[in-house]
Amino acid sequence: MAATEDHAWKAWEASVDAFCVGDRSTANCDAGAAQWDLPCAQVPEISAVSLPSGGTRVHACARSDAAVACNNKHINDALLGCRDASDLRTVISRYKDLFNEVNAATAYTLGLRLTPGEHDVQKHTETLLRAKMDTLGGEQLANILNALVKTPGAGSRPGLLEALEGQALAQANTLTQRHLSTVIWAWAKLRWECARETMSTMEACIASSPHAFNAQSISNILWAFAAQNHVPASNVMQRLEQDLDVWTSMFTGQSLGTILWAYGRLEWMPSSALWGALQERIVHMHSALNSQNVSNVVWGCGKLELSVREDALQALERRIGTLIFEFPEKSLCHTLWGFATLHRTLPASLLALYELRIRAVVETLSGQGVSVLLWAFATLRHCPSDELMQKLEARTEHLSVQLTAQGSSNILWAYGTLGLKPGCAVLAKIGAAATRHMHTCTQQNLANLLWAYAKMQVVLEQDVRTACEQRIRATCREFSIRHLANILWAYATLGLVPACAEMEVLTAAVCSWSKAYNMQDATNVLWAMTVFAVLEKRADVQRSMDEVCARLLSPTVLAGANKENLCQLHQLFVTMHMLGRPAVHDAFAARCRKAFVESSARASQKQLQVGQVLRQMGLSVQEEDVCAKSGYSIDMRVQGWFPGAQKRAVLSIEFDGPSHFLTNRAPTGNTVLKHAHLRHFGHVFVSVPFYEWSACTTTLQRRAYLTAKLGDAVRNQ
Repeated sequence: MAATEDHAWKAWEASVDAFCVGDRSTANCDAGAAQWDLPCAQVPEISAVSLPSGGTRVHACARSDAAVACNNKHINDALLGCRDASDLRTVISRYKDLFNEVNAATAYTLGLRLTPGEHDVQKHTETLLRAKMDTLGGEQLANILNALVKTPGAGSRPGLLEALEGQALAQANTLTQRHLSTVIWAWAKLRWECARETMSTMEACIASSPHAFNAQSISNILWAFAAQNHVPASNVMQRLEQDLDVWTSMFTGQSLGTILWAYGRLEWMPSSALWGALQERIVHMHSALNSQNVSNVVWGCGKLELSVREDALQALERRIGTLIFEFPEKSLCHTLWGFATLHRTLPASLLALYELRIRAVVETLSGQGVSVLLWAFATLRHCPSDELMQKLEARTEHLSVQLTAQGSSNILWAYGTLGLKPGCAVLAKIGAAATRHMHTCTQQNLANLLWAYAKMQVVLEQDVRTACEQRIRATCREFSIRHLANILWAYATLGLVPACAEMEVLTAAVCSWSKAYNMQDATNVLWAMTVFAVLEKRADVQRSMDEVCARLLSPTVLAGANKENLCQLHQLFVTMHMLGRPAVHDAFAARCRKAFVESSARASQKQLQVGQVLRQMGLSVQEEDVCAKSGYSIDMRVQGWFPGAQKRAVLSIEFDGPSHFLTNRAPTGNTVLKHAHLRHFGHVFVSVPFYEWSACTTTLQRRAYLTAKLGDAVRNQ
């Protein structure tokens, strides 16, 4: 046997031997047990056991009825002397009828260890174990389950696990703190779902235990509850937290990480005293944390959105900087996600290290990993390098079939937030993934998805739109006002109007919102209704606009409006004038108009270029002219003789850059709104799209283009 194997064997033997020493239970011969080669009808005198592997166990024991208990100890010693399957068969064959529960448990755990591929031995030792099942104590239960955890495929033995669960339930009141923690931990490791009665009983034992749990036991119990998504009763958590207060100064890195990870999974907020002690421990021992510990600590803090002290955050950042090139992809994702959730602005040097490590492991990222990293970068407002974005985009395309509804929406939200846009092929695959999983879309996922399409000014494909509208009809009444506002804003920006059924449920959801309205949400909803009313003259659209205005146009809702809000509301008031609605809130409308006029954008270089050519054509050009009626700043007010129409006229010209169009060159909702408002107030309006202007590469081509375009406008006015 190799040295390492021998060391592992001795350590394992010692752990098994620990629960056998001192056991003096009387042997229980079970006539129903399976019989092997050498049945024993009486208690033999055990002086030496010769094993096939060459080893012996020598014992001195008088032959008498009182020797039975002593013999069980010697039998256990003989079992522990086994080094292979042949040894184990020899001992079991000779003494199986004398086995007590300790011997049966030892034989079974040795069978798992020594005969991984010999199912006949394992089956026989399991039979022996089952015969003693109702006499197993906490020590045997803990050791058997611990051995099963170390055995591949042990979770596929439901009959045995069910029997062990039943015995654990029967012995619950006798289980020590260590037994409880080991049993609960093993069930979680084996992914064994216990009956509700069993878990309730275990919880009651924890809560009523007269002795304190140590740090390792608490860590194991919390990990098990979290891994099984089992949220215990509050008195159980309070009891464990009470014991935690005693041990925080002795926590290892693993305990610290496991406890915070478990608290995060269970969504249990630590008390202020415990959280303060945990932060002290983070600062004190951060240099001893490994990558998994750091990952669990940061993730747990982020999940609970804890207020973390600056010195603790800096300690974690320093440790990550030291370990980052050892981080697997999950640790990268968890730590970056945790910092993003905490809204922690990371040093540029640390972000650069993150990028380097992500580039190195990008081919190992899962679909969820890609979405988490992109979401975190976007939340931190950090735009990764072009090289890294290209690698992440390629990985997204490769893993698109793995993407969930949340993953798809997070990736697109990240692109929209960072002001980026994925390639058409990748975008189509992400949209297809979102459509496939639309039935699982939460309100957050759906709102983020539509918001991202609008922010990127990407045309919403028909199948994606259909799936979104079906989901809206099914779940709209559960939406918060923030999600409703984002969905309506997205539709309006994309120049779309919800179908009648969707418009009805969206309007009802907005008007029935019972909590306070956030100002930004309220103005986004009102602005969206403004665009809808201009885009389509449907009766239901006009009715929805009236209902929403009646609900939201109130001093209470509009209090605290910022400049952006006031500008949106000004467009609403202009639309109401255009539709013949009565004027409301005159003083407030005047304030909105003032903010709108003051927010006029500067002329772009392309716009100035157009003005220069117009002057060369002999026309009078007034740039950024404010419309007295609407308050809009018009790019160029042009008057003079127009050769293409052979007459004098006054025109209002807008140079519409890329931000005015979707990817299919359809105008955005805001562009449509401005054009409609200017035409309503009598402007002979001409739009010069950037893509038409860019196609003219010489001055002659540009003059010819403007002559024809302006001539058509004058003739058709």
